[in-house]
Amino acid sequence: MNKILEQKRRTSLRKFTLKTDRIIVETKSLRKNEKYEVMLEHLGSNISYKADSVILGKIFFYICLAIPLALTIAVLSGAEIERSTLVVNYIIWFGLAIVNYIKLPQDDVFLLGGQVFLVFYRTIPNEQEVLDYLNEIIALSKTYMREKYAKADPDIPHDLFFTRLNWLKDKDIITEAEYHEIKKEYDLKKLL
Repeated sequence: MNKILEQKRRTSLRKFTLKTDRIIVETKSLRKNEKYEVMLEHLGSNISYKADSVILGKIFFYICLAIPLALTIAVLSGAEIERSTLVVNYIIWFGLAIVNYIKLPQDDVFLLGGQVFLVFYRTIPNEQEVLDYLNEIIALSKTYMREKYAKADPDIPHDLFFTRLNWLKDKDIITEAEYHEIKKEYDLKKLL
């Protein structure tokens, strides 16, 4: 299984490749490139959002554009403003507008609750596709953990097996009914 989610946002790239037991994460930006693997058992199942408010940024952007425009109108209507003052103001305000435009607000989704957390762009390619991909990771992770740690193997010591089983139940990887079913199966195999 190789399910890929690729997210491009201007000069940044986040690429996630989901395999049967791990996820490969690649991030690229102007500053750095990273590639690493995360085992599914190290991931959690909690989804969290974090987004910056874009209203203040938009207001500031339009103010940065309005001030040079107002200065230009003032000069055209006859106000006496020194050329150097005008140039400095143009540079400052247009520079701030460009910086404001380039700096994108944070709009991320986090997969939390494990030893490692993953960060996804919330709306790239679209929010539903990202949430579907996260739910697929969570489901695959739970299946992987269930298969790895919930096998009723009589060779595993009793205390260790039930510690694992309780941990799986506490993490909502197995239900209460599955817990009792696996426990019965383990006890039966232990008797044989």
